[in-house]
Amino acid sequence: RWGYTPLESVAFVVLSITTTLAGFGLWALDSGRKGIKNAGVEVVERTDSNYGDAVAAITDELRSLTCAPASDIKSAREGAMDTAAMAQWTDFIKYYDEAYCDALHTRDNRVKEK
Repeated sequence: RWGYTPLESVAFVVLSITTTLAGFGLWALDSGRKGIKNAGVEVVERTDSNYGDAVAAITDELRSLTCAPASDIKSAREGAMDTAAMAQWTDFIKYYDEAYCDALHTRDNRVKEK
């Protein structure tokens, strides 16, 4: 549940809006660089029951971006580059290795139970 699309966007200096239902969104919030103007990424709170609120928040953010001065967009794009630099594969591979090992362990336990 990581969601590569927002990461790929910021890697190409394209501003991105994602939600807390995506692992990338949660990571972006935990990174300490909040908001599209600082990080090139806006993370919208999303639950199973707040669809309308999430749509409104995304709409508001898009509206704000379309009216933002060029200097704000430039800052946001610089933030996107910084965010992408923080999300290097070399830093994250250990988590994929752990998840893979956990999946193998779970599989092995299921096979033993049969």
